[in-house]
Amino acid sequence: MYLESKGCFVYSGTIGKDPEKRVVESGEKTFQLINIGLIVGQEKDDKGENKSIWKNLKCWSKVALVANTLKKGDIILCSGVLENKTYTGKDGAEHSSLQGRVDFIVKMNVPQGTSNATNTVSETTAVQDLQPVDDDDLPF
Repeated sequence: MYLESKGCFVYSGTIGKDPEKRVVESGEKTFQLINIGLIVGQEKDDKGENKSIWKNLKCWSKVALVANTLKKGDIILCSGVLENKTYTGKDGAEHSSLQGRVDFIVKMNVPQGTSNATNTVSETTAVQDLQPVDDDDLPF
């Protein structure tokens, strides 16, 4: 399943190959980067054969800590921001591709009877940080 709208995305799918792990240096700091190839569905090609729909994802910092535990075949749910990357190919021509920068990721295929609390990281608002809303504060 995938949803893309106004520069944001929500994907759920199966990791199609083992994530690529890299260390990126910027000045005196080093950052972990995890690239994930996610299969989010299938569509028919011109010949009528099923073809997987792949999404390229990048996981940085805290999200990379969770992504580092993932492997081929894991089922995940993630969301983030779409980014357009321009690069020069081996043929010398300029190309562009759409990639997702993941802000939230959760591994879905956790064995029953275990907690997935260690498998969830978000750089946005965490669930435990949400405050209850008084019904009198609602506009309707």
